[in-house]
Amino acid sequence: MRDVERLDEAVAKWSARVVRSVHVPLLRTVTQLGGTELVVVAGITAGVVSRFRRGKWNDALRLAAVIGGQNLAHNVIKRVTNRARPDGPHHSFFAGTSFPSGHTTTAAASWPAIITTVAPPASPATRIASFGVGPAVGATRVLLGVHWLSDVVAGLVLGWGWLALVRAATRTPST
Repeated sequence: MRDVERLDEAVAKWSARVVRSVHVPLLRTVTQLGGTELVVVAGITAGVVSRFRRGKWNDALRLAAVIGGQNLAHNVIKRVTNRARPDGPHHSFFAGTSFPSGHTTTAAASWPAIITTVAPPASPATRIASFGVGPAVGATRVLLGVHWLSDVVAGLVLGWGWLALVRAATRTPST
């Protein structure tokens, strides 16, 4: 565990050295892809679009399970672990505890589900790109100084794990 703490501290110090004020607006923009408000609006929109395309609410319900479930999971874990955030500098507003990164969890679980709902059948490149949103958001959280690297890794694992669980539970058998 001490090795993880040393790595977290080294990455936080490196981030504090390399991030300049000119980088902050772009980092804040990308980090919003993990914000609950944006993801909920995008999820609702994708669900409604899918409903009118297919005549069923299945995709909307799956999106609700992905988005709602990951949000519940990361918030419960945050309350249980109660981990403090890095000392800073903080280049963004934040609240609450640090572990796991909620923005990263949200982006990792939600964007692949949203994108593949509105763009089916998604090309392999689109599917791969949709899974890149989580790491991109996670990187911004570390660079903005509001999360440890291990918070981000945990967020990715939780988000992608939750997405896989929901997909497996809602998969329709082939005929």
